[in-house]
Amino acid sequence: MRVFALTLASFIVAACSDPGSDEDREKTLPNVSMANVSVDSSERAADAVDTTDGPNEAGLADTVSDAMFQDDFARAARLMQTETDEYGLFPQHYPFMGRSLADIDPASARTPKTCADAHVETLRDGAVEAVLEAARDHRILIVNEDHAVPQHRAFIRRLLPGLRDTGYTHYAAETFSRLEDEKPIEHEAWQAAVTARGHLRPEDGYYTRDPVFARTVADALSQGWVPVAYESEAQAPEGTRSADRIALRETEQARNLWERVLQDPTAKVLIHVGHSHARETPDLRGNVWMAQRLNEDYGLDPFTIAQTGCADPEDAPGWRYSVPAAQSGFDLLVHSRPETFDDGRQRWLDGDDTRRVASDSFIPQSSRDDWVVIEAAARGEPGNLVDRVLVRPNETVDLILPHGPLYITVYGEGRTVLAETQYPPD
Repeated sequence: MRVFALTLASFIVAACSDPGSDEDREKTLPNVSMANVSVDSSERAADAVDTTDGPNEAGLADTVSDAMFQDDFARAARLMQTETDEYGLFPQHYPFMGRSLADIDPASARTPKTCADAHVETLRDGAVEAVLEAARDHRILIVNEDHAVPQHRAFIRRLLPGLRDTGYTHYAAETFSRLEDEKPIEHEAWQAAVTARGHLRPEDGYYTRDPVFARTVADALSQGWVPVAYESEAQAPEGTRSADRIALRETEQARNLWERVLQDPTAKVLIHVGHSHARETPDLRGNVWMAQRLNEDYGLDPFTIAQTGCADPEDAPGWRYSVPAAQSGFDLLVHSRPETFDDGRQRWLDGDDTRRVASDSFIPQSSRDDWVVIEAAARGEPGNLVDRVLVRPNETVDLILPHGPLYITVYGEGRTVLAETQYPPD
C-alpha cells in the first residue's frame, strides 16, 4: 500500500502544480472549470498525502484524502460536504463518482469562459474531423485535459477509432502508472499485462478512476492501441523551487516518451496530458513544458491541442474548434461544450451505445437515506468499469450504461456491499 500511496501522491502533487491553475496561464488563455490551486500548494499536498493516518477505530476513513485512498467514494463524498478543500482537489474527485461540482454545488463551481476574440479565429464545427485531418500529417498528437472535466476525456475517446484508422499505434497517458502488486515493474511487462487484461486496475492510473476515462482506455485497448506510461518518477529534493520541479518533471517525461516509444520512427503516438504539458512555447514565467522539450531535445514536432482554454458559448450538437493566435502555444483549440444535466448526469454522456437507468432500480429501500455509490462493470470482467455514480440521500440519479450484460454493485460507506445484481436481469 505504501508504494501505491506514494504513486497516488505524485499524481496529486502533479495536479496541484499543474499550470491550469496558474495565474500565468489565465493571462494566456481563459481557464475552464479548473480548481484554483497555486503551484506552491503542491508540497503541502504531498505532505497531506504522505502522512495519512489511515482508518479510525471503526475502520472508516476520517478524512476525504483517506477515503479516496481506499476508493471509499460514498464516505469521501459525505466528508466533502463539511471538510475544507484545502488543496482544491474536490472538483477532480467528483468525476471519480460520476458527478460534477457544477451539478452538486453550482455556486462553488468555476464559470467556464469563452475565449476573447483576440485569441481565436472563427469558431468552427467539426472538431473531431479537424483533429483527424491534422493527425494524418503528424506522427505525434498531444491533447490536453482539465483533470476536473471528464468531457475532455470523452473527446479523446471519440478520436480513438479514427486515429487508429490513420495508423496511430500507441496511447500514452500522463496518469498511467506501471505497478504490479503495488510495486514498480518494467515498462514492457506492464504494457503486456494491461494489454492482456483489456482494462486498467486502480493501481494502473489515478485519474482513470473516472468511469469516462476508464471506458476511454478500455476502448483503446480493444482497438489495439499499445499503452505507454511516461510520467516522471524523479523526486525533487525538499525545498526545490517550483520552476526547477517543473523542469525536472518535463525533462523526464520527454525522455521517457523518447526511450519507450518515440525513438521508433514507425510509431504514431497519441499523448494524453494535463494542461500546459502540451505547450510548444514557454509560459509567461519562462517554464518550458514537455511538448516543447520533445521538439528541442529530440527534434520532434507534435501537433498540439488544448481543450482547457475555451468554452463554447452555445449548446452545439458536437465539439467545435478554433485556430489560436501564435502566442497561445498550441496548434488547435477545442471548445468545451456546456455542462447541462438530466437527473444528475451530463447530457454529453448520452450516446447511441448507451441507455439511462434510474438509481432507484438498484438501491435497496433500506439504504435510500444513505450516501451510496453504484458501480457497473462488464459481466465476467469485474475490473472493467463502465459507470460509477454517487447517489446522495433520497436522491435519484441516472446511470449511463452501455448495452450488453452488466454486473451492478451498490456500495455504502466503508465499501460495504449493499446490493449486487445482474443487469439486465436474466
